[in-house]
Amino acid sequence: MINKILKNKVKLLIAIILILIIILVVSMFIFFTDNSMKPSYGNRLDGIEEVEISKKQTEDMKNKIKKNSNVKDVTYNIQGKIVNVTITVNSSTTVSGAKELANKVTSYFEKDQVAFYDFQVFVKNEDKNKKSFPIIGYKKSSSSSFSYTKDRGDN
Repeated sequence: MINKILKNKVKLLIAIILILIIILVVSMFIFFTDNSMKPSYGNRLDGIEEVEISKKQTEDMKNKIKKNSNVKDVTYNIQGKIVNVTITVNSSTTVSGAKELANKVTSYFEKDQVAFYDFQVFVKNEDKNKKSFPIIGYKKSSSSSFSYTKDRGDN
């Protein structure tokens, strides 16, 4: 028996290598095709259709924030369950005034929407030399308030 194995060692080696290649190809196929068929947000968006934010709501939020005399421009983008709002303020706006604007963003949405979506508010100053700007506020869906980038003081 051992003599037969030794005589056919090249055939045995080729067979083992071929089996390993087949196992490798099948496992890679399973790994890559399984991941590519999953949604990019996984199951995090389950239930989003029940609390969907309408274009009218976001436009109303934008227009109401723009009514503030310190605000120059407002843009927004909803990506998955993240609402990004960018507010450009005039040069006389303080950090605390900018934070007040950011805190108002969630007040334009329904309670269940605020509890589902994460909110990011970017407050830029038209004076690009102000070292206290930009300010970034983030409110996770489970949080009751915004957390902000490290305060750099008013200037």
